[in-house]
Amino acid sequence: MRKRSLLVLTVILVLITSIAYSGLVTNMSITGEATIRAISDIRVTDSQRTEAQGATEQYNSRYTKNTVTTGFLLSNSNSSITYKITVTNKGDIDQSVYAYNITSNNAGLTCTLVDGENKTATKNIVPRKTSKDYYLTCTTSTPSQEVINAVTSIEFRKVYTVSYDLKNGTAKDSQGHDLLDLLNGQKKFEDENLTLTTQVPTKA
Repeated sequence: MRKRSLLVLTVILVLITSIAYSGLVTNMSITGEATIRAISDIRVTDSQRTEAQGATEQYNSRYTKNTVTTGFLLSNSNSSITYKITVTNKGDIDQSVYAYNITSNNAGLTCTLVDGENKTATKNIVPRKTSKDYYLTCTTSTPSQEVINAVTSIEFRKVYTVSYDLKNGTAKDSQGHDLLDLLNGQKKFEDENLTLTTQVPTKA
């Protein structure tokens, strides 16, 4: 009789545990949330000297995720040296070379960074899943026989595209021309305030 009571009690405990676990699993299933985050990964992936006029490269350029270090001699005020810097956006959101800064041991050094279309590398967009080449050209107003060590630091920022949902409305100027293409072309750079176009769509 005692064994039978213990058996019944054991069965009851197993049932209670199973019901409680089932309820827990159900609750987890109902309240569980999945968060999807955009992958953000942009970096310098290559740096090579491409041209030198009256200049001598002293060592191969080195790079990190967002810096390029170069060493060269510029023997006269007409000397120049150019490096090709490759930036790769491996993420799934558009990015930009937002700004760059040059530090060196030569007070007269001037360097410019442009893309392949000769557009300045300021707020320069690098589309997602692509690589883009930039060209760093350096000259100096104080030439010498001392090796110039220069570090180019690049600031990357995300880029967002602004789009409008007209909700069956219209977006036209005073002459009746469709403004949708213009409105949907705005870009917002990370950490910048967005100034909306003055021609805001209104519902018909």
